[in-house]
Amino acid sequence: MAGIPQIKIVFDRRKKASAVNPGTVEIEVSYNRERVRLSTGVAVLKQQWSGKEVVNHHQADHLNEQIRRVYDGIHEKMSSIASTKGEYDLSLLKKVKKTKLQGSSASFLDWLEERIDMRPVTESTRKQHKVMLNCLRDFGLIRFFSDLTPKNIRLWDDFIRKRVTAQASVHGYHKRLKPYIVEAIQFEKLESNPYDGMRISRGKSEGIKFLTEEERDRVEALELYGMTEKVRDMFIFSCYTGLAYSDLVKIKKSDVFRQGEDYCIRDKRMRTIRFRLYRLLKSI
Repeated sequence: MAGIPQIKIVFDRRKKASAVNPGTVEIEVSYNRERVRLSTGVAVLKQQWSGKEVVNHHQADHLNEQIRRVYDGIHEKMSSIASTKGEYDLSLLKKVKKTKLQGSSASFLDWLEERIDMRPVTESTRKQHKVMLNCLRDFGLIRFFSDLTPKNIRLWDDFIRKRVTAQASVHGYHKRLKPYIVEAIQFEKLESNPYDGMRISRGKSEGIKFLTEEERDRVEALELYGMTEKVRDMFIFSCYTGLAYSDLVKIKKSDVFRQGEDYCIRDKRMRTIRFRLYRLLKSI
């Protein structure tokens, strides 16, 4: 018997990890010029990996335990063969890997929920992804990785259309799912993308809907109190000035100055520095 298998943890073998794109963690087994790599189901950003472990991650302990569990399982198998003086056969690992890929009964929805929680996105985006997850749960036909077929994706598309009417909303559900399908392929939980050859239209814009002057005046005349009154005032202020909410909330007292009988707002923006003058009603 020529030596013993070498087992090691490999991060980002495909060199795709960055500050925003995760790299996969695999266990590599080498023996007699043969190599087999098995996925641990873990993927983290470049800055979340150091040496042989996950760092700077809110689930670091859990992920490191998951990696160690896969590593120890392979090591135990190899040690068992060595204790009986058997012959190492990496083809057995290949068969296990192939079976796992083709007939996985692992819960796709549980994995998807975990990936959504780990994904480096804003909380508002995370909530949108959770809406997509809940829609899949209600659909019921996609629960396991083996359920991710073109037929079921098309049936899910029909299911979504019963919930929403705008094509842009339908497209949004699919757009949020697709990145996780790609990750599942990277983690070797899927062999192919069920979206291959399928095109989901974005839909056409129906134009901008806006308030009439009469509707704006009715909102302005409402008698409100507390925080609701402040929200209404900010909305009306935006109607008169054209300011987006993100621009409105960053205004400071020093940004407001008077020019003749008008009050104006000085606005500085990145890349260009300019004055934007907004005419305000004297009643505001």
